[in-house]
Amino acid sequence: MTNSNRIKLTWISFFSYALTGALVIVTGMVMGNIADYFHLPVSSMSNTFTFLNAGILISIFLTAWLMEIVPLKTQLRFGFILMVLAVAGLMLSHSLALFSASMFVLGLVSGITMSIGTFLITHMY
Repeated sequence: MTNSNRIKLTWISFFSYALTGALVIVTGMVMGNIADYFHLPVSSMSNTFTFLNAGILISIFLTAWLMEIVPLKTQLRFGFILMVLAVAGLMLSHSLALFSASMFVLGLVSGITMSIGTFLITHMY
């Protein structure tokens, strides 16, 4: 592996952690606005954001198993498609159930990318 490829993979790993951090931080910041949109109290809306954390947790456990079956590049491509679908679901949905499902899918994607980033760094260095 050339040094240039190692640097590129390192940046991919850093961005995978940034994705997870951004999802968790931003959802906390906009929770009040989203609760207003769905006409719910913030305490009820915070339960909905548990789907994001559940998706992250489940995907971290599944990725350890998936890395032996599915190549990393395929996982990243599939994750990108899922992320686009989840963001479209967030933008176009007017139901709390679809919003919760989209948050769960975003959690799955961020957990997968975070696990791939960890895998890359531990195997390169």
